[in-house]
Amino acid sequence: MAEGRCELSAELQVLQELAAPDGTVEVERMKQVLVKIGMQPADVDAIMKSLSDKNRIPLSDFLRWVSPTPTAQTAHDTNLILCTDSYKFSHWKQYPPGTEYVYSYFESRGCERKEWNEVVFFGLQYFLKRYLLGKVITQEKIDEAVTMCSEHFVGDGLFYKEGFQYILEKHGGRLPISIKALPEGSVVPTKTALFTMVNTDPKCFWLTNFLETLLVQVWYPMTVCTNSRYQKKSIHEALVDTGNEDWLIPGGSVFKLHDFGFRGVSSVESAALGGAAHLVNFLGTDTVAALLCCKR
Repeated sequence: MAEGRCELSAELQVLQELAAPDGTVEVERMKQVLVKIGMQPADVDAIMKSLSDKNRIPLSDFLRWVSPTPTAQTAHDTNLILCTDSYKFSHWKQYPPGTEYVYSYFESRGCERKEWNEVVFFGLQYFLKRYLLGKVITQEKIDEAVTMCSEHFVGDGLFYKEGFQYILEKHGGRLPISIKALPEGSVVPTKTALFTMVNTDPKCFWLTNFLETLLVQVWYPMTVCTNSRYQKKSIHEALVDTGNEDWLIPGGSVFKLHDFGFRGVSSVESAALGGAAHLVNFLGTDTVAALLCCKR
């Protein structure tokens, strides 16, 4: 991942030099950049199509896509160091001497309903953009974590202040982590690895599973999305059985299950994530938080 970023930086310099006076660059040249840093050609084609339907694209649009800047949806006011379980503060002491890399994966373990044997992968990008993007480790957040841990635990030495200071000083507060995932919206069998995570700096081997607590929350939008898909299949089958012939919007099944979930969940963020997951399968919603989540 670090090598990929270096390659991307070099290629962006080339693109800037190739940009026309109006600031546009050939789409094919941009595709070469994304393939070079490891993206699949089919995914590259989909991304370029979403950015432009012409042969050239404004370089500024492309730069915003590869290097998104913090917006109202990011949470740089959230202390990521404290978005974990208490027991994880001591894990850095428990790894075998000489550990350099920890490689973890996330999967759906299956469902009690045996016929529900597929899962829709959805929601990871929200957590990446909201919590992990950019400079998320600062001195103020480290100091806050030191204070909290001194109040929370008996004795000193559990919180790995030196590790987070290293991330701040060596990586500018950005996380040395590489995450690979299936495309969002993929329908795959349960018990399939959905995303993986590994540290890119051998001194930060402890960081991989420190982030587990936050990233495992992707179970919620993924579960809502999967449940919603199975409900849509049932609705679709009922429409077929009762002779429905109008499948174009607004006919068919896309408006047959409407979301009023805002009032039924525990927080605005839950409403946004669950509502966005519903919109993967259906088009009807009254959950404004979900619309804002998808839009931003």
